[in-house]
Amino acid sequence: MNIILKFLFASFVVGFLTSVNECSAQFLSLSGADISLTIRAPLAAGLDPRSDTDASSRLTWFFAPRGRTKIVVSTVAPSQDFRLFVQAINVLGGDARPEIQLLNGMSPRDFVRNVTSYWWILGRTDVSYRAEAPAILGNSNSKGNDQHTVVYTWVAQ
Repeated sequence: MNIILKFLFASFVVGFLTSVNECSAQFLSLSGADISLTIRAPLAAGLDPRSDTDASSRLTWFFAPRGRTKIVVSTVAPSQDFRLFVQAINVLGGDARPEIQLLNGMSPRDFVRNVTSYWWILGRTDVSYRAEAPAILGNSNSKGNDQHTVVYTWVAQ
C-alpha cells in the first residue's frame, strides 16, 4: 500500500525594516515556486515513512542595517497533521541556526542571526524544507494534505 501525502507551501515574505537614523530601507525576497513535498510509505513493515526534502528556495536580503538584526521564521498551518522542518544552508551574510520544526501558531524562531550584507548590499541563504509523517500509518491522520504559509520576518536582534 502506498500512502502519498502532499504538503503545499505558499511562501510569503514579510519584512520591511526601516531605520530611524538612515533613509535606506531593507528588504527580504524569497525566490522559488510553491513547494510540494510527498511522503511515501515505508520500505518495510516497522520502518518510519520516508520523508521528503526540498532545497530549491533562496531567501535574499538587501541593504542590511549597521545594527544587529536577525531573520525569524514562523508558519500558519490550520489542521497541521505532519511535521515540517526548515533550515538555512549556504548562508552568505549571517549565522544559520539549527533546523527548526515549524508548528502552527508558534512564535517566530531565529532562522539567521547576525544578518549582514556582502559589501552592505546583499546577503542570502538557501532554504531547505523537510517533511515527515508520524511513524504510525494506520491512524486517521496518515492521509491528506497540510498547507503551510511560511513567514520570514527581518527584526532587530
